[in-house]
Amino acid sequence: MNYESEFMNELYNKYFFDIVRYCKALLAGDEVLAVDCAHTVFDEARNNISKLKKHKNVAGWLMLTAKHRVMRTVRGLALKRIRETDIDEMAERYEESLSYIQNYEIELSDTDIENKKQEILNSLSLDERHIYDMYYKDRKKQKEIALELNVSSDAVRMRLVRIKRKITDILMQK
Repeated sequence: MNYESEFMNELYNKYFFDIVRYCKALLAGDEVLAVDCAHTVFDEARNNISKLKKHKNVAGWLMLTAKHRVMRTVRGLALKRIRETDIDEMAERYEESLSYIQNYEIELSDTDIENKKQEILNSLSLDERHIYDMYYKDRKKQKEIALELNVSSDAVRMRLVRIKRKITDILMQK
């Protein structure tokens, strides 16, 4: 076994479970994600082994890398959740919540749902509708939309947040 492999094994044996525990705490107890994050930290450590061997605070480097990995994971999960929420799902939630509120006395028909969907889409401005279609229907990434619209990725993200908020407000109206 060469020196680099020995060094990585030593790091792994010494810090792996501490990193898993740290990631698990940041991920609200999700052990599967925590273990994945910890493995990714050690993959990154292996890729930066020459820098890491000279580092004054290896444990600190590993923990900081773990923190960044967890933040990327959380951000990815949030984006996935946002991307997976489209107007059809919101319309279904509307039907469920309305039925619950009205004690199941009235069920919405497919026509009612389609009418509500059209009402929502018609309430969006042309720009909002264009962004909505690119993101939810065409499945374009925020960066792609930003390039097409010649704005920053943050601007696109904020517009999507506002569109989602607008749709939610409409769904919550009686």
